[in-house]
Amino acid sequence: MAKTLRDACSRLLTEFNINSERMKDLVYPLSDRQINWRPHYDKWSILDNILHISQTNRFYLDSIRGKLSALRHSEKRVEQKAEWSLQGRFILYLMEPPYRLRFKAPEKLISKKTLSREEVAHQFLRIHSKIETLLEEASFYRLTGQRFFAPASKRISFSFVEIVSVLAAHERRHLWQAEQIVSLTLFPQK
Repeated sequence: MAKTLRDACSRLLTEFNINSERMKDLVYPLSDRQINWRPHYDKWSILDNILHISQTNRFYLDSIRGKLSALRHSEKRVEQKAEWSLQGRFILYLMEPPYRLRFKAPEKLISKKTLSREEVAHQFLRIHSKIETLLEEASFYRLTGQRFFAPASKRISFSFVEIVSVLAAHERRHLWQAEQIVSLTLFPQK
């Protein structure tokens, strides 16, 4: 794990770029029928996984931006450590694919829409652009000691690096789940 906030943000930018490429490699070759196909009526489709990522990122991004707006933006970068807690490391461990524990997603983070693959990809990449801007600006804020609450649970708080790292791992988890759908024998050929 990176020791400085700047190094951590640089590493996270790389992780989000890799996740973007994984999403494109998964979604673009498929038809709208394929990305909307569910292995079972109560299982998620590829679309459900990608939309869940986008909704979760948007939800957390709004919360992070709200916290940052209360902090003073500095004229130059602030050298600071990347803060990690035992709780943050544990949540990150649980989030990484293949998953060790299943979590029920909050209803507000589950999409009920049926979209085309272009709409899904566009939404995903638009949110990623906002995350990249956030990571590029992060070192202009004094984040040492700041805690960011998980919007889904006000009992869990993270440092800036932890919360964004968990979002990147959450993406990897759902991209992995979506990739598993394509390998199923009943997956439609077109």
